[in-house]
Amino acid sequence: YRVNANGSTQLVNSGLPATPRQIEVGSSSTSIAYTSLATQGVYKTTNLGSSTPTWSAVNTGMSAIVGVYNCNIISVSPIDSNYCYVSFEKASTPTSPPYGYFYTHNGGANWITPTDMDVGNYYDSLDPYFGAVIGHHYFCPTATHPTNVNIAITDTDLSLLRKTTDGGQYWTYDGTGYTGGASSEDTNNPISWQTENIYMLSVQDIGNWLTTDGGDTFTRKEKMVNGIFPGSNGNAIDPTASSQIIVSAVGSWTGQFMYVSRDLGDTWTQVSGTATRDFRLLEFHPQDNNIVYADRYRYDSIQTNNNFTSLNKNVQAVYKGDGDIVYAVQSSGTATSAYKSTNNGTTWLNIYPPIPCTGQVHQVAVSPTNENRLYVAMKGTTPSASAGICQNLTCGKIPL
Repeated sequence: YRVNANGSTQLVNSGLPATPRQIEVGSSSTSIAYTSLATQGVYKTTNLGSSTPTWSAVNTGMSAIVGVYNCNIISVSPIDSNYCYVSFEKASTPTSPPYGYFYTHNGGANWITPTDMDVGNYYDSLDPYFGAVIGHHYFCPTATHPTNVNIAITDTDLSLLRKTTDGGQYWTYDGTGYTGGASSEDTNNPISWQTENIYMLSVQDIGNWLTTDGGDTFTRKEKMVNGIFPGSNGNAIDPTASSQIIVSAVGSWTGQFMYVSRDLGDTWTQVSGTATRDFRLLEFHPQDNNIVYADRYRYDSIQTNNNFTSLNKNVQAVYKGDGDIVYAVQSSGTATSAYKSTNNGTTWLNIYPPIPCTGQVHQVAVSPTNENRLYVAMKGTTPSASAGICQNLTCGKIPL
């Protein structure tokens, strides 16, 4: 549709075989516009300002993609409407063409696949998968430069920026250090510290990243599983100076296995006997670095081996003043109960008033100076009005 000068709306879809997903009007020529039509590819008009604009397909060079994958994102240079980039959904793979990312310098008369999107092998030095991808694993816009037609930046696979200075043929890394990603909303440990300069980030989609220079640079530290690098739900790095021990939950968004590294992530060993689960907490005992709490598992001698004890409740918080004291919170029936253990999770005490609702317990926190002051974050509760944070276990709810 088009809104005309008199305020009326007009259907301007002559020649379009499907519903547009996006429309981009050229800044250098307002008579030119492009639209994405899912599996129909790209359509263009050169008479957008006329009383009856007409559209026609401009898909030369994309025959292996059009009709199979959804065309979602078109980006047009504000300097020259002939310079465009197009991204198809889930069409790029790290192994072989066809790829789902194209550029054109002649208004779509023909579309070209980039030659190399990892000039200098910056990504390949971290992970060959990153360096091999042409385009976007899902789909993504391209930011075009406001004054230089040949410069553009796109956010390619897994939040990694790449820049072109020749209009799309060659791309290289652009940015410094870690470039972003998503951690799990449920874990207490998306980041763990050894010193102010040595810490590890666990990113759900792209695994563990270690910095030893206070965040100036990051190195991917992950265990390859079945030929790919899985994500990480959290990690615990030994806070002892010069230690190289890391415990991590590695896998998918909903299920991970336990892995241990004894060389700051260069190599990893899967802990035999640990079942896949959605880990919420990984934490070293604050006074005894032989003990690590990992949800329902407790490592008792991590400095020398990977032996663990299975607990009958999930540890969800550790008291900083005495690491033998841990907590678990779980819903049952019409209420949610909090449990306290003073012997590392071996036995549990039900000594707190119940929280008068049930739901998803996302995180539990304990005051560093008061072992009986707890905070429980919940959502999806019954009754629904109870969602929020309960404090002191008297359900003095803090509004979110």
